[in-house]
This record gives sequence, C-alpha cells and structure tokens, in this order.
Amino acid sequence: MMVSINRFMKPKSPPATTSSQMEADRATAPARAGSKLTAPPRVKIHSPIFLRKGANFIQISADCTRLRINYSKAVRTADNGIKITCPDVETFRSLNKYLVDFKDQFHTYALEEERKIKVVIRGIPADFPVEEIKADLCDQGFPVLSVHRLCRRDGTPLWLVLAVLPRTEEAKNLSQTLNKVCGLSGIRVEAPYKKGRPGQCHRCQLYSHASANCNANTRCVKCLVPHWTRDCPLSYDSEEKPSCVNCGQNHTDNYRGCPKAPKFISKNRPNTKRSSCATAPPSRDLVNFPTQASKKTTPVVNFHPALATPPIRGQKRERSNRRAPPRGRLRKLNAPPPQGRRCRHPLSQVHRRLEKISKW
Repeated sequence: MMVSINRFMKPKSPPATTSSQMEADRATAPARAGSKLTAPPRVKIHSPIFLRKGANFIQISADCTRLRINYSKAVRTADNGIKITCPDVETFRSLNKYLVDFKDQFHTYALEEERKIKVVIRGIPADFPVEEIKADLCDQGFPVLSVHRLCRRDGTPLWLVLAVLPRTEEAKNLSQTLNKVCGLSGIRVEAPYKKGRPGQCHRCQLYSHASANCNANTRCVKCLVPHWTRDCPLSYDSEEKPSCVNCGQNHTDNYRGCPKAPKFISKNRPNTKRSSCATAPPSRDLVNFPTQASKKTTPVVNFHPALATPPIRGQKRERSNRRAPPRGRLRKLNAPPPQGRRCRHPLSQVHRRLEKISKW
C-alpha cells in the first residue's frame, strides 16, 4: 500500500514550551556554559611486592587462587625476581600476610597511609633523656611513637633529636605549634636531611628499600656469615678483613666505592669547586710542539691577473657596492700597446723643451 505525500500541506508546528520550562532552561544554561571538563580521577597505584630469586612462584600463584587473593599482574625483574602488583589495599595486605606466614623471601614498601612522619628537633641538650622528651611531647598532645638521639660517627651525642609520629593532623602541625620541649625554649623543628641517593637495607644489605619492609634472610655488613650486624664478632681492631656480600671484595657492604653500589649524580647541587688535584699543563718546548711536516707547493709561473671586461651595450649591469673605474681609464687599461711607435719617457720630453728654450 503506497502513501502519497501532500507537498502543499503545512508542516506541523513544534510543541509550545511553557513558561516553567523556559525558566528552567535559562537557569541551567549558565551552569552548562560555565562548566569545565574535569580530568578523570588518577588511578592510585599501590606498593608492589618483589619476590627474590628462587621463590616458588608456581606454588604461590596456586595458593593465591585457592585463597582468592586476586593480584593484578606479575612480571619478571632484571635480577631474576618477580614483581607482583595488587589492585587494592586489602589484596596487598592479604598477600603480604601469606608470604610472611610461609616465610618466602621478599621486600616491599609501606603504604602511603601507613608511612610515618619524621621530624628533627634541634637545640635539645645532649643530657636530656629521650624518655622524658617523649613523655613531654605526648603531654603536649602529639602522638609520638618513638624518640631517638642523633650522634656522630664516633658516638658523640648531638643536640638533635629524631621524633617519629603517625600520619595525623596533629603530627603535621608539629613544626608550626611546637615551641618548647621540657620547659626549654629556642628549639627548631626541621625535616630530616636526605642524602639524595638510594638507601640501603640493614637486613639484606641491598639497595632501594628499608629493613622494616624486608622479609629476606639477614646478612652481615662486615662478613659473609648470615647473621645480624650487631651479632658480628669482627671489630675495627680485628686482624681479619671484612668481606662484602654483594661483590665479594674486602670491604664492608656500605662502602660507596663498591661496584654493586648504585651510582648517583646530584642534579640540584652542581660541583662548582675546582679540583685540587688537577694536572698542570705541560711546558712549551720542542717535545710537546714538534715541527710540522712541510707541505708541497707548486711555484706560480707567468701569472697575469685578468682585467675587467667593458660592459656590453644593451645589457644591464649588476649593481654592486664596489665603485666601478671611469670609462677613460678602463679604455686605457684595455687598449693594446702601440706597435711601431716608440714610447718615450716623460723626463726625455722635459729635457727637449729645456734645450729649445736655451737656444732661444
């Protein structure tokens, strides 16, 4: 069945809008025009877990499937380990607990919400006990977890104290609100000094992680025996030389010149000082400056410079900054020498004129 369309029929008018609809559109129009496109929220990446070389990953993966620990990805690392990434905090904690219970060797990093705040309090005398400093900070309302006295390498205590606090609002405001410790004023709160290079684990002696998040076997910093450094019988006065567990050479593991230590070049502090052991330039003598080999040159014979050619009629001359010589001079230069005519010297003409005058 065909339906014919009447071309002369008037089109239907659009439905009339009510006043309430018009007011609603006017109210929402500025909001729509002024709205800006916001970027999607950034995906938060949680701390990965690094399994050490030799871990039975097949058994770990099977147990994770059985225990419903659904990690995101597992890839091999450069040192023949395995890096496991977790999608959320619950999966990270479940996998961490499983690896600790089954005594698998791994290391990881602390979660952002679990990381502690560390501050250095400067100006506290060395004879103040750290227990009383901690008790005084807690009485002022700061949730201090621990307080440590900073010392030099030789064990001499400094007037510096390191305070460790949880990540709370009170701890973040410590540097602005703290002005007195144990009744002593004139103190100063600073952030801990960062060396600018990767840290070293005091448990396994590897780099780029801390011992608090390491579950690997303990290794001594002085010898090859697997025990804690504090239990090592070697001392500075012992005859036996230390041994590095990372490279096997006769030095401690924390030696910066170790070939396994990461090389770090500071970009924020360029070395502007001149080196004191710079080599002096060699003295100038015939040994340091040998004679150069003579170059072969061909002698120039019968060389005549080319003369400028006169302009041709009907041809445009190219303009240049150099001034052209006058035409008369150019003609004299280009004219061939006269043939059959003897050229006289101008002094000979003067002598002839003087002879004529004397005859008169």
